[in-house]
Amino acid sequence: MSNDLTYRPELVVYVVWHPSFARGREFAAFLSDRLTRDANEPLSRGLQIPVYLRTGSASDQLPKPIPCDQAQHTIVVLLVDDKMTLARDDGWGHYADSLVNGVKTGDHRLIPVNLSKSAFALHGELRKRNFLPIDFNMPDWQQKERLLIGVVHDLCRLLCGSPSVDYASADESIQNPVRVFLSHAKKDGEELTRKFKEFLQNELQLDTFFDRNGIFYADDFGADIEQRAAESALLILQTDAYSTREWCQKEVLFAKKHHRPILVLDHVEISETRSFPYLGNVPTLRYKLETPIEEVISRLLIEVLRSEYFPRQAKRTGELFGVDLSNAVLLAQSPELMNLIPPSAIPRTVVYPDPPLGNHEIQLLNSCDPNSRLITPLFLMTSTESRPEITPLIGLSISETAPGTQFAVELEQLGFLPSHFEDAFNELARYLLASGMNLAYGGDPRKGGFTERLHGLVRQYSEQTQDPALRVEIFLAWIAHISQSDETLLGLQNHAKTRRLKLPEDLVLELKMNSISPPPATLSQGENEYLAARCLTAMRETMQVKKPGETHNTIQARILLGGPLAGYAGRYPGLMEEAYLAMKSDLPIYLIGAFGGCTRAIIDALEGRKPESITLDGQIRLNEDFCCENSETDKTPYGERVTDFNLRAVKYGMPLIDYADMLAVFAATGANNLAGLSTHNGLTPDENRRLFETPHIAEMIYLVLKGLHSIRS
Repeated sequence: MSNDLTYRPELVVYVVWHPSFARGREFAAFLSDRLTRDANEPLSRGLQIPVYLRTGSASDQLPKPIPCDQAQHTIVVLLVDDKMTLARDDGWGHYADSLVNGVKTGDHRLIPVNLSKSAFALHGELRKRNFLPIDFNMPDWQQKERLLIGVVHDLCRLLCGSPSVDYASADESIQNPVRVFLSHAKKDGEELTRKFKEFLQNELQLDTFFDRNGIFYADDFGADIEQRAAESALLILQTDAYSTREWCQKEVLFAKKHHRPILVLDHVEISETRSFPYLGNVPTLRYKLETPIEEVISRLLIEVLRSEYFPRQAKRTGELFGVDLSNAVLLAQSPELMNLIPPSAIPRTVVYPDPPLGNHEIQLLNSCDPNSRLITPLFLMTSTESRPEITPLIGLSISETAPGTQFAVELEQLGFLPSHFEDAFNELARYLLASGMNLAYGGDPRKGGFTERLHGLVRQYSEQTQDPALRVEIFLAWIAHISQSDETLLGLQNHAKTRRLKLPEDLVLELKMNSISPPPATLSQGENEYLAARCLTAMRETMQVKKPGETHNTIQARILLGGPLAGYAGRYPGLMEEAYLAMKSDLPIYLIGAFGGCTRAIIDALEGRKPESITLDGQIRLNEDFCCENSETDKTPYGERVTDFNLRAVKYGMPLIDYADMLAVFAATGANNLAGLSTHNGLTPDENRRLFETPHIAEMIYLVLKGLHSIRS
């Protein structure tokens, strides 16, 4: 792996809006879902382009600055509405000026979006710009698709190699639009093709090629068709007659030969006598009369962007991990037999996007070309010369990000959506599994959530000889599993190895309980809260310390990201207690700080600051606020819970809730240039500090894997 801590992603997108613009977050989330990936579908083929947020808050109406120089290409989508224009003299004019000046250096871009008749009044320099227009008389879906088309088209033009616009120059470059090749059969596809051509010419800024009037008389028809196909995005209007037409078949083959982006629009109404086999391995959209043309074009442009972005970002990720891809074949689509003809006479590496193909496909492709190694970036970056015989079990300290919670609000203030946090977890789990490690976390047996999502990842990234259900271990506190049905627990067991923990023995006597039955109704509220806190602590201790007679595995390292600071049932905030226990027992720990929350507070304590959230008074205040915001009036106030817990703990010789000791442990671990942290986790102090700060998921993963590989070897 590389030792260079300077990582610059190929492309990042920032979406900026005024906090009073109610739909700003909605637009930003839509762009994030399309440009990154749907975090609820971790096995989907997303673009993985980072999309960050910038908006104001109640305490600060202006967003944080945008660091344009931290990526090769930084694109700023500025949503200009009436509120932003009205606030021009309240700081938004200066903020817009910083954006205009920020994109003047390097290959960056500012895309102003017109959401107001007065949008041009925001900044003098923007008066000269052609805003991306959004018509609010359109339906919501159409507004979003028009925004997506405009943004993606500009990204495609930027990455296609044209010089970027320099606002300071009077002689601006005119960049070529994306050309759409409308491939169709004249017998039954010409009417639909004309509909698309007219829409593209009248409504959008894309170029089109339509062979009826696109080839000059006396030109070489075949050569011209191939040249146009090699320069264009191919939109295939697949009708009943399409696959029978020689030139339609040739257009498909020309596009695949030159690795051009393709979208098949399936408009077969009755049947095909023979489907053309080379229409496969590309995205397909079923076309009906009510299918919006905007949706078709946005999907096609996504494929254009994929073809330009993937090879560039793969090389940058390779540089980060110390993998040279200069001689590799980089495919923006999954490989097919056409990509391996003719077979290579010498060994070669063919890199294609995740998720990986199944073994049955790989075996077929390798039979055609045994010299080609077909691999995704993930497996390429995580491959090692040799792996220890003992598979490490890595603890993931994570939390849900329900909309409207304080943690979700903090995420947005930091420039993230909850989906960013979910995607970081998905990618981290994916890379750990691909590296041959197994995963563990303190789970919840309810349907949905991390457990089922992890199961899908495990199945995709396990060898055929491995049982996927054995690669994830879920530790269930007694209080979490004792009231669950057998059906629920059996369903969970199908997804992972479950460790249903026992009730701590002293509680059987203290609370007069039966350890094989749910808590009796006679327990007071205080006793129930004490019971829950003790069970959760026991679960966290069991994950990393094996007591005499126990046979379960224990974790060899723990990774923390995010985490709420209030509204928990344990002694402490969950991630805070896990970090506390880990540091007390010298367990390697990795702290990803970009998402704030509990992990950020721990980092602050390590670096010598004394965050209020890691004090009893601070926790009392945070939990009081949480209960008020969530109308949880039935909970015992946190201060009283602590007092009751500590009285019981003293009586029975159990550890107290002691924030002073926790702060002391964190401070000692961070003392002497993070010596206590770095000694155990295999990262240098500078690398740990970078892990504390980086917003880039690829860099987070690289640093965590580097530390884990270091301590394993």
